[in-house]
Amino acid sequence: MQNKGQVSIEVMLIVIILLGLLLATSYIMMQRSNDINRLATIQRDTQKCDNIASAIVSLSSNTGYSEMIVTGFEKDVRIEKGSVIVGNVGCSYKGDVWFGNKSAENEDIWLLKNQTYFIKKIGEKVKFELVEEE
Repeated sequence: MQNKGQVSIEVMLIVIILLGLLLATSYIMMQRSNDINRLATIQRDTQKCDNIASAIVSLSSNTGYSEMIVTGFEKDVRIEKGSVIVGNVGCSYKGDVWFGNKSAENEDIWLLKNQTYFIKKIGEKVKFELVEEE
């Protein structure tokens, strides 16, 4: 009778150890997946931030371009004095940015996700205009 009890305890310990290893492996894989997703999000935000800042600088400093279109925002974008902020990523720009009657020099400008915007050079100003969908 003692041998049967001893065997069942050993089997239970082996099962508990295997379950522990399975849980630890699952946890590590989830953490790596989260890290990969976080890095992909930062990369997308950085790319969108760079695109917007580059568009502002191109229009501000180049007489060859007069308008552009930006679209495909996955997040709201904030433009403040000298900076474009997408998520937790910020990019700097040089120029005079406007949206309607608001200047980024005086207050933050918000570009909403899933919207399309014309960027036009008007004099020395770079002006964002929302494209109304029909």
